[in-house]
Formats: sequence, structure tokens, C-alpha cells
Amino acid sequence: MIDYPKLVEFLKEKTGLGYYNSSNTELICRCPTCEPESKKTHGHLYIKIPSNKNELPVYNCFKSDECKGTLIKLIKTLKADPRDFISEETLKFRFAEKEYDYYKKDLIGSKYKLTKPDYDSYKLKRMYLYSRLGFDFDLDRVPGLILNIREFIQSNNIDLKNRSRFLEYYETSFIGFVSDLGSLLILRNIDPSSEQRYIKIPLNDKQLLFRDVYSITTGKSKKETNTIVLCEGIFDLLVGINSFELNELKSKSCLWVSILGNNYPSIVPAALNKCKLTASNFVILSDNDRKEIDYRYFKYNPSVIGFDIYRNKFGKDFGKLPIGLSKHVFDFGRW
Repeated sequence: MIDYPKLVEFLKEKTGLGYYNSSNTELICRCPTCEPESKKTHGHLYIKIPSNKNELPVYNCFKSDECKGTLIKLIKTLKADPRDFISEETLKFRFAEKEYDYYKKDLIGSKYKLTKPDYDSYKLKRMYLYSRLGFDFDLDRVPGLILNIREFIQSNNIDLKNRSRFLEYYETSFIGFVSDLGSLLILRNIDPSSEQRYIKIPLNDKQLLFRDVYSITTGKSKKETNTIVLCEGIFDLLVGINSFELNELKSKSCLWVSILGNNYPSIVPAALNKCKLTASNFVILSDNDRKEIDYRYFKYNPSVIGFDIYRNKFGKDFGKLPIGLSKHVFDFGRW
């Protein structure tokens, strides 16, 4: 539920205006982005009041295409805590059908042919994967997995340019993963003693590189939860999402994302875009050498409802078993 009387007074204080339209279906104020110094007696930021009291309102500024989103975002923009106006039940999660136009369009990448390999021909690669993921793991459940590197490159006519001379090396020594939008091929050396652990090969549009991720959905819909789990490496994701220790987190989340070394300001919108949400709770599966200040972006982003940090007590990260979970609640203070 929304405390509308309190919200109206807050909008008057922060923007100079706060009033209902004639049919009481919209709440109107001045836009804090477009007209912070305006003295006009009417505003052009409209907050739609939903008929369902537990549905989260969305707002739209009719002067700017960029100024739209959920009431949570607006309250944060005005330097206040959404929990002062919105009940915990409404904050918990929401379906985002009506707010999806906040994003211009889906990010569309390239599709590649992924042929299932003859597993008997790749015994060393299979053993490497089983040693990381557990010997009862079904490799067919790993999205974008490539054991037959040579076949993937040749059948998709991928131009390796000056890397082409290393194709046989890639074929014998690496496993591969294709990112969600097909902008990146991530190769992982199966020899743990090798100094060259990872190789990243761009596949197409470079503009997608910094917004592309590798992700797995949990089967939970955004009607059930809007929690998104982020981690750095692909094996952090694969080991974490399939470990008993993180089953509870899996049951409370809709999407797990490996950021592939990209920065959070580009990855968070991409993750929200995949879920068709404009805001979410986020959980980081953090490397132990990361500090709270490394995640300060989440404190100021209006698309972040809540944020927790998980660490592995038994290792540097979540990429290897065993996992001993410790939880650090990020100290937001006031939003």
C-alpha cells in the first residue's frame, strides 16, 4: 500500500507541487529533472495511481523520455527512503508489464549454431567440468557451453583475425561459453597450472560488449520475486547456482548473472532489461578481496531496492567447492 497523503505533502515540499487530477487517478508534481526551479502552478510529471492497492505506481514526465520509472525511483531521486511511503508488501516485488516501456527496446544480439559435441571425444574437458561442478552434474544444462571450439568457429564463419593461428590450441586446451547476446566468446583453460587462464574473443557488435552478460534463470517468475544475483566469473555462477549451500538464495531469485568483467553501471540495466523490471533487489556473490566501497554504485542507483553481499568463507570466491556462506548486509543508511 502507498501512503498517498504523506506522499502528496512530500512532493509539495520537494518539487513545489503535489495535487490530484480531476478524476483522482493521477498524482501530479513538478519534474525534479526538467523543472527544478519552475514557478508554474501546474506540473508535467504524472504518477499513475493503480486500481490495485498493492500495485506499485509508475510515473512519466511528458517533457523528457528519460524521466520515467517506478515510484521507488522517483522517491530516491528526491533523496528520501521509499519505505517511508511504500509498505513492505508492495516493496517486496512487483510485475513490471506496465513499466517496461521505461526501456526503449530489448537488446538484440547475434545467434550462433551450437552443436552438441561427442562427449567421448572430449574426456579431458568433461573431467575438468566435473571436477568443478560435481560428477553428477548434467552438462547439457550449461547454456552456451562449447567443447568443440574448432567446429563452433568454423561452422559460424567467425573471423579470428590474428588469433586464427591459435585455433588448434583453443580446441585442445579450452572450453568455451557464449554470452547471452552473442557478443563474446569466453574461453577457459582446462589446465589449472597455465598462466593463460582466460581468453575473451569479441564476436560481433562491440557496442554490446559492455552490456552483455552470461546468465541463468532460476525458473522463478518476476511475479514471485524480483531478486537478481550477480557474480564475476562464469564458474562463480555455475558452482553457486548448483550448490546446496545456496539453494535458499536460488529459491528467492529470478536471475543469476555473471558480469564477465564489465562494470556494474552497464550490467545492472542489462540485467533489469532481461527481467523486464525497472528496479530490483540485488545480491552480489563477492570475491573476498572486494570491499564494500567497490559496490558503492548500488547505494546511489535508484533502480536498486535492496542490496546484500555474500562471501565464501572457504575460498577466494564462489568458483570452487566447498562453499561456506557468510552474509554482509550493505549499510545503505538513508537512500
